[in-house]
Amino acid sequence: MALALVLYALSEMFLAGSIQMPEAAYNWQTNILMVVVMAFAFNLGSVSARATETAKASSTAKSAHQAKRTAPEGRYQPKQAPQGVGYAWRQGSSCAGHGPGPRSPAGTGSPERGEDAGGKPSEASEIDAALSLFDQILEKRPEYDCNALSMYTRRRLFKLMAENLDEKRLRDDGLHLLEAFQTHGIMPANIAQNRVICAWRSKLPEHVLEHFVKMRESGVRLSSTAYRCIMAARERTDPEATLQLYDEMVSRGLKFDRVAFNAALCAFSHLGKTHQALQLFQAMPSHGLEPNGKTYGTLIRACTAASKINEALELLQTMQEQGFEPNRYAYHDAIHCCVKARRLGKAVTLYREMVKAHVPPCDSTLLHLGKACRKNGWDKVADEITEGMGRTKKPETPRDESEASTEFRDAGAEGESD
Repeated sequence: MALALVLYALSEMFLAGSIQMPEAAYNWQTNILMVVVMAFAFNLGSVSARATETAKASSTAKSAHQAKRTAPEGRYQPKQAPQGVGYAWRQGSSCAGHGPGPRSPAGTGSPERGEDAGGKPSEASEIDAALSLFDQILEKRPEYDCNALSMYTRRRLFKLMAENLDEKRLRDDGLHLLEAFQTHGIMPANIAQNRVICAWRSKLPEHVLEHFVKMRESGVRLSSTAYRCIMAARERTDPEATLQLYDEMVSRGLKFDRVAFNAALCAFSHLGKTHQALQLFQAMPSHGLEPNGKTYGTLIRACTAASKINEALELLQTMQEQGFEPNRYAYHDAIHCCVKARRLGKAVTLYREMVKAHVPPCDSTLLHLGKACRKNGWDKVADEITEGMGRTKKPETPRDESEASTEFRDAGAEGESD
């Protein structure tokens, strides 16, 4: 701009002093010259600015390259925290009562829209601070004051705790972590719930399971993984509660996995609600789920109990066509259906198929089928079945008949989570 003014002044002197011309022509030529001079000066300024930016970028790149060469290979060097920023719970901190401030407007106590407690990159110093805070919470140190932390800071630090505690600590202190969320006025995050569950490989001990049940009763919004663990554990002992949890998941719009879905099917079966179980099975594809061995076994048991013989046998055939090997309880239910429908030949075929597949039959299956064969005059077949019972190497543990067909181990129980 200064160059433009200088050139403009020189042009005025040149036109006004050196050359005499009419006023109208003078004004017209003066305006044209002024525009040309200012455009030329603006172009020079742009070129100069670009040259300056290029020089700065080159200097920054050289500095970064030099720092990379001097740093130890493969070692992470965290950024230093700004001067004056500290954590209120650390002993001897010169900035007690202060901490990283929230990014939300003053007084809201929560992140702005589009932000969450994990929107800022985690640094090693923050992780250490979060784990140190958790230790102080467990030890109940008197110098710790949770009111000194903003809500944003609490959420962020507790998220870092959940993400960085190892599995052993989560098994030992995971329930204390969930309790600390609540005592700090924070809803236990899904990541914290799921990390505790995964630390137990989704096989929760009874005291952990009860803790999640009490969390739900106190108003905590459980994760999908927590719901499915409770449902799978209570599908037989408390089928009504299992279906209530299923309804909650539907109302909240939570995503189902196959474990939760099978638990609902099993609950319907144990309550004798075969029609509802079959309806739920038909809705399975709409949830993006595919049936497995337990799905088919549960439905075969439900149809057998409701005397839906054709449906049970069709499900067994579909199960085999889909590549799932029926277990002893599914075979038992199918053979029971055949005997009840006076299709004894089909029942014997299923028995021989089971023996060929090296599936050990239930004692009740052999007794029931052998008795039906003798009653029908098929003594040789009955003797064959009796010999099969004699080949049983070890006695069978007594089971309640209502649990037949549902004893499939669901291989996806650990891997299917939200």
